[in-house]
Amino acid sequence: MKHIALALLALLALPSASKSEQRQAARAHLPETSGRIITLDLREFPQIGTVTLDGLTVTFKPQPLTRGDETLGFDPVIEVASPGYKTVKLRWYQDGRSIDEVGYFRVGIGQLNQSDPVGSLIAMQHSGGAHCCWSIKIVQPSKGKLVVTDAGNWDGAAFEHWEDDAGLLFPRDRTGDGIADFVMKDGRFNYTYTCYACSVPIPLILNFAGGHRTDVSDHLAFRPLFEQQLADVKLGCIDTGTEGQEFANLHECLAYAALAARLGQFEHAYRAIAAVRARAPAPFMTVCTGTDMPCTPAQWRAQPRLEDTIKIQLRKWRYPVTN
Repeated sequence: MKHIALALLALLALPSASKSEQRQAARAHLPETSGRIITLDLREFPQIGTVTLDGLTVTFKPQPLTRGDETLGFDPVIEVASPGYKTVKLRWYQDGRSIDEVGYFRVGIGQLNQSDPVGSLIAMQHSGGAHCCWSIKIVQPSKGKLVVTDAGNWDGAAFEHWEDDAGLLFPRDRTGDGIADFVMKDGRFNYTYTCYACSVPIPLILNFAGGHRTDVSDHLAFRPLFEQQLADVKLGCIDTGTEGQEFANLHECLAYAALAARLGQFEHAYRAIAAVRARAPAPFMTVCTGTDMPCTPAQWRAQPRLEDTIKIQLRKWRYPVTN
């Protein structure tokens, strides 16, 4: 499968460089950036540039973001065109939105589906802040159209499996079916039963096609990812012998059960967590049964047993737990 990342280093050229010189520099950088997703600082992104790769013509038309007479940065407006397809436009900031900070931007071009007649674009814009978020949009061909998929917002740690020493790699096919696999971290585990720093997100593998996303985490090819994490998380859940530890680590037990579910071992994990709860109960927990906040006293209910609390949560997230 051919992966070509978009060479955007030329767009960071000094303002004195002509557009022709910028395009020549872009072509010169292509071999260096092949197979990569490039990260840019939007505050250094004032130029307009066009790059054609893998059958796509991508034009950057950054629009100034202003507050009064002050220019805060640029909205990275992108037009994506290809012969025979209607041009589509991506933008992140809508007119009138208050912008306090312009973050970072990532972009790459490559084949997300081996059978696609042209390549696909992955574009990410960072919101700024400590933990969140990279907003991802994907443009790919489908049934004679260039389809835009909003791939959601992701914590920076979600891209752990994309990284090597030189940066981010373009997603690749890991199962042999010709479709690129997005190996992410499941952000739903962040802050669930614990703080962000203590959270234990587990791998989540997605495919994108035709404007839709499909969870393919249960594919056998990804078992090693879950097996690698299982041992450490299991120890954190069931080892309650540590001095001063008076209760089970609910967030680690949640991750342990989720990993076990991916490996077809949920019932075993369920029984192990029940045994932990019997000798080291989790802190008393309640849940609000109302739909409006704040919750009234009458709407608070005690949570069920630890192992059942976890099962209920994973079922909500559509993990393959048994009844």
